Amino acid sequence: MSRGLRQAARAAVEILATPWGSTVGVRTRERVAALTFDDGPDPEWTPRFAELLERHGARGTFFLVGRRVRRHPEVVERLVAGGHALGNHG
Repeated sequence: MSRGLRQAARAAVEILATPWGSTVGVRTRERVAALTFDDGPDPEWTPRFAELLERHGARGTFFLVGRRVRRHPEVVERLVAGGHALGNHG
């Protein structure tokens, strides 16, 4: 993505945050949906979801549980490589 296109995309988004920095919403000029997945990573299902999203040029936010991250670090690495957002669900 060119620098000008990135700047235009940022200008079209308003991030709604709490005083302590947590994002609670995003306003955009376009109709969008936020896709979130909880309680991963799961070695069978998480890669399937990631592959499906990537096939359609989409990204998701995966909320991960610490003990599962320790058991399946390769799945987390796959999510990072795919450009997905990660959150702590612990």
